[in-house]
Amino acid sequence: YEGRTVKQIVEADRSVVSEAWCRAILGQMLGALEMLYTMNIVHRDISPDNIIVQDSGEAVLLDFGSARQIIGDAARGLTVILKPGYAPVEQYAGDASLEQGPYTDIYALSAVMYYAIVGAAPATSIARMVKDPVTALREQAPAGFDAGFLAALDAGLAVRAEERPQTIAAFRALLGMASTSTAPARLAEPPRRVAPVERTPQT
Repeated sequence: YEGRTVKQIVEADRSVVSEAWCRAILGQMLGALEMLYTMNIVHRDISPDNIIVQDSGEAVLLDFGSARQIIGDAARGLTVILKPGYAPVEQYAGDASLEQGPYTDIYALSAVMYYAIVGAAPATSIARMVKDPVTALREQAPAGFDAGFLAALDAGLAVRAEERPQTIAAFRALLGMASTSTAPARLAEPPRRVAPVERTPQT
């Protein structure tokens, strides 16, 4: 894909990061995640270096190496996928003791927006469980950002999973965004290829 990752954009020039820019990225990412959730798949590895913004402004979600189907009965553990600053606390368990769901990706996506706005990733979620050093975005009040928008991102960054928006629809409502994005939602590969499958060798 032609373009730059969110990480490259922020490192090069944070002046491009406005509320309108964040909303455009969020809208497209939420649309992409909704596509995954229709198949009960969570991405589990959203970060600034796997969202590419193309020259057209279209954002593409990459890297499905850690995507897994949600196990409804929690009978099977999930592999540990940790990207410090972006992985929520439930990903540190490494088993089914803490369930993962849309709220897992909502945390990571909110952390990406925090990084874009502040210029640094939030502290790891496991450290935040002990003594949270993260100052809420609404308290930081960066210039040019609406307080309600910042409060919605703060909600997405809640350390405890049950305190975050539980669905994309709930997160959209907090953000004051329409139920569908005008920009196309894009995944780096067809959704049917997101979840790993076992293949029988061909003879």
